[in-house]
Amino acid sequence: MLAALLAAAGRVPALGQSLRPDESGYTLVARAWDPRPSDPYGEYWVDRPPLLVAVFRLSDALGGPSAIRWVALAACVLFVLATAAAALEVVRQVRPGATPGVVAAVVVPSALAAAALTSNSSVDAVLAKGEVLSLPLLTGAVWLSLRAVRTGSIALVALAGVLAGLPPGLKQNLVGAVVFGIVLLLATRLRGGLATGATLRMLGAFVGGAALHVVATLIWASVAGVRWGALWYAVAGVRSDALDTIASQSLYTALRRGTTLAEVGITSGLVVVLAWFVLRAVRRHRVLTPVSVALVVMVLVDGVGLLLGGSYWVTYLVPLYPAAALALAVLLAAGTEDRTRRTDRGVGAALVTVVVASSVAAGIGDLRTWPQSQRPTSRVLLGASIGAASQPGDTLTLFRGSADVQLASGLPSPYPYLWSVPGRVLDPTAQELADLMRGPDAPTWFVLAYDLDTAGTPAPRTVGPVLEERYVEIGTGCGGMPVYRLADEPRPDPVLRCGPLRAAAEDG
Repeated sequence: MLAALLAAAGRVPALGQSLRPDESGYTLVARAWDPRPSDPYGEYWVDRPPLLVAVFRLSDALGGPSAIRWVALAACVLFVLATAAAALEVVRQVRPGATPGVVAAVVVPSALAAAALTSNSSVDAVLAKGEVLSLPLLTGAVWLSLRAVRTGSIALVALAGVLAGLPPGLKQNLVGAVVFGIVLLLATRLRGGLATGATLRMLGAFVGGAALHVVATLIWASVAGVRWGALWYAVAGVRSDALDTIASQSLYTALRRGTTLAEVGITSGLVVVLAWFVLRAVRRHRVLTPVSVALVVMVLVDGVGLLLGGSYWVTYLVPLYPAAALALAVLLAAGTEDRTRRTDRGVGAALVTVVVASSVAAGIGDLRTWPQSQRPTSRVLLGASIGAASQPGDTLTLFRGSADVQLASGLPSPYPYLWSVPGRVLDPTAQELADLMRGPDAPTWFVLAYDLDTAGTPAPRTVGPVLEERYVEIGTGCGGMPVYRLADEPRPDPVLRCGPLRAAAEDG
């Protein structure tokens, strides 16, 4: 299908770009994975479920760290194909007996919109994270749920549940497909489309399938010797602490990111599609089909998940793609019996045009920066230069984390926190880091990925003194990060391909 090929083409530029901090961090966690009773992952700590780490581990083992970008490309292609299948089911339910021309008028634009969304660089067309990897699972679960309701198949609804239960294993808040399946079954029963007994059997099969991943994870934890409480804190409990930490940051940062997210959501057409669909549902709540009811609830749940994310990165929009593509299918499938339904089709076509045009415009803008985007980033160059200057047994730690530097260096970190938020949650005063730097396992190299006084932390009082006592500043990398080395471990200064290290500023 052309739309699937376009989705693949839209992700090709990502294949030559450097891994970002999150991708690098997940790769490092996966490589060092060594479950312990108090920690699901061992050497490094991450607030993500084991399934995501397992995907990165398998991908890295098969093709190296960059292979995860190929996995993301495949996920986008499968997402488009699943969207086409789900759109076909929508037509069969909303307009039974539709002609092939009508079917094509719904399926093709919906698939094109899905491809445009995954290729829209204003949101993101590079990162390979849980949000992108989950897209075919979310949409596949929606498709199978729709098909199961139409056919009454217990096997299909159970399989839909299995697929719906996997996305929370890639990112915890991706429960939209679970909600969609449950609401679809209940709404179909209320509309008289299913008998009570059949509804209960299908609900049981769906929920049982969705729970399979949770059960499998608990079995793994038991076999690996990980305490369930430690697993729970890593994947769920830490989120409340993280939100408190994020809330303590500058309000300006949250507002700036939130504003950017809203702007991108609107200009990409994503928010416009979903807002129109929800408002339409409110106006016609008495005549909504079960598909529309389930979709509205899915949109609301996904929206709440976005708001509770706290950091408001633009990639928070990615989990909304399946709902948006399905909303377009519902609008395009509206009949022609009255003026209202003709309006739905016209609006649907217009919204598809907006989504596709936004993606094309963003892609044209990216052509100017294509050569630069294919070069290693300054952080990757910094990490590689430190690795080249290191000796066997050396280690590297970055204050508050920058895992792309860490991965590029090839050096391990004796400090378990590769990200800023986990470090600020679990080592808020940086005392654990300061004690490490004073001890025998102090990192050979130390890089200030963030200023010590970021967000008013006590780090200047804890890390600052030991940094002055035991380390020597050798300069500032081309990424703007000050680089330090243990004073009693002489090494040649790192040489960067972007130029030599800028000399450290003199005191006073």
